Amino acid sequence: MVIYEWTCETVAAIDSAEYGIGDVVDAIRFDTAAELQHWVCHEEPEDGCEFRPVLVRLQNGWHSWAYMQGNGSLPAMFYDSNGNDVAKVPARLIAQWDKARR
Repeated sequence: MVIYEWTCETVAAIDSAEYGIGDVVDAIRFDTAAELQHWVCHEEPEDGCEFRPVLVRLQNGWHSWAYMQGNGSLPAMFYDSNGNDVAKVPARLIAQWDKARR
């Protein structure tokens, strides 16, 4: 079974004693793309951090990620931690994200 999670990672934007640039400081899961979009638009990350919206794919204990691109759209593929293509992002989830962005 495949599970998809709309998630917002809070990542370090600067080096600190605790985190390096790009380290995940926190992650919040949302039930819908609209809830994720609302969060990103109405909340502020803590000092020295930035938000990184992502759609997470879980299958058989393995995670893969589709990070929102610079233009705010979802990529066509999920990637594993080594940057390898894992699976195509379903069209229905791309449509949900596009609708939430309007």
